[in-house]
Amino acid sequence: MRAIAVLVLLLAGAAFACGCAAPASPEETTPDLPSAIPQTSDGPVQSVSLKASSYNPEHLYVSTGTTVVWVNEEDRIPRRVIHMPAGAYEKILFQSGSLAPGESYRYTFEKPGRYVYADPQHGGGRSPFVEVTG
Repeated sequence: MRAIAVLVLLLAGAAFACGCAAPASPEETTPDLPSAIPQTSDGPVQSVSLKASSYNPEHLYVSTGTTVVWVNEEDRIPRRVIHMPAGAYEKILFQSGSLAPGESYRYTFEKPGRYVYADPQHGGGRSPFVEVTG
């Protein structure tokens, strides 16, 4: 009986360690995101650096048609850029997925408004945003 209990514990531990369920990719969890479509830009381009778990600049003011490029310049861990809608019924407009050091993500803002974004893994109480004017 004791051998069976040990075997069950070993099997449960092995299943936990290897992860029985594959993590969902951003496409599986949010298939209708516009970010899945490659963004191109004929207008102005602004950059935001991801450094030391922060965004630089933290607040960006642009006009419609501007493409913002977020670049993980030196964080050694992967970072993400995710739109954080203000209302419960608003859709997430952009989501980068995991950005390893040296990788970037771009999104073109077509409508005026304030677009708050974050990396849920590195919250820190910050509220970076892109303010878009017409």
